[in-house]
Amino acid sequence: MNPTVSILVAAYNEEQHLAECLESLIGQSYQNLQIVVIDDYSTDSTPQIIKEYSLRDKRILPLRMPSNCGPAKTRNYGLLQSTGEYVTMVDADDILSADAISSAMNCFAENPDTNCVLFNLQYLMEDGSIVPYKIRSSETVWSGTKAFLLSLDWSIHGLYVAKMELYRKYPFDMATKLYSDDNTTRLHFLYSGMVRMCQGIYFYRQYEGNMTNSWNMSRFDLWDANTSMNMTMVRERKNLQEDDPFCDVLDKAIIIFERQRWLNLIGVYEYYLEHKQFMSAGERISVIRNFSKTYRSIKKRLLSKRLRCKPGYIPIRPLFLFRLELRILFLLRRKKSA
Repeated sequence: MNPTVSILVAAYNEEQHLAECLESLIGQSYQNLQIVVIDDYSTDSTPQIIKEYSLRDKRILPLRMPSNCGPAKTRNYGLLQSTGEYVTMVDADDILSADAISSAMNCFAENPDTNCVLFNLQYLMEDGSIVPYKIRSSETVWSGTKAFLLSLDWSIHGLYVAKMELYRKYPFDMATKLYSDDNTTRLHFLYSGMVRMCQGIYFYRQYEGNMTNSWNMSRFDLWDANTSMNMTMVRERKNLQEDDPFCDVLDKAIIIFERQRWLNLIGVYEYYLEHKQFMSAGERISVIRNFSKTYRSIKKRLLSKRLRCKPGYIPIRPLFLFRLELRILFLLRRKKSA
């Protein structure tokens, strides 16, 4: 008998797209599924949609959070109820091609050394057009450590099917409501034998109202999520014996990711400059405190000289001068694009 695949669907106020998502899951050519749909305390008709589909298809397990907890905690709650030998997650506004799960499972069956199988990620744009995710790698098969390093700046994406044992050992990182569960993907890759890509398509919806693309204070969670990833890598490194081959990988990863943290610190601060007029005084103070904390935690000596000398990226001290540098760069870019 084919192994069971548990699909985690965390849903918060997704009445617009949830039915389409669930249709794509119950319509999979691979039938041995457990579809775990967790309502993250929605205030729209999401709970009713989940109930209706669970009555239609007994493979759907409906769950509800006692309060709004965010995607990572919601998925972990669903993970505790999951019984499959393999696990994947699908956002409640996304869809899978009908052969997505079967394509991934064929890859596992044909390659016993594989722990994670990536979908073929395609962006589903608001106008209905399809845009492929640009993978910055010429390969479709990677060692776990290579996939881990590529995931630090998302040269490869993080939508995949994995063996349950990885999720049991490394559940979703709950450091923040948004973004920190990306860290779990990286650890899954790191401790995989091999990571492969299949041809099954994951359609990732892009639209203005998407939580990660609209004005929301949760955007600043990225700083804390990056800090959590850095702390995890440092902790994992300390737990290793010096002759462990993972030592070199983690040493390299910490340097690579420090650059990514620096770029994200600046990029999200520019987002703050663009939207601060919509924020309350308390929200602005919270952002600046988080910015300052993150700035201090980044080891600038690990940044390349080229980056440290680039206008807008120079780690000037004191901090208020660095913020001034970023504001000037932001205003120049705005003027240029006007």
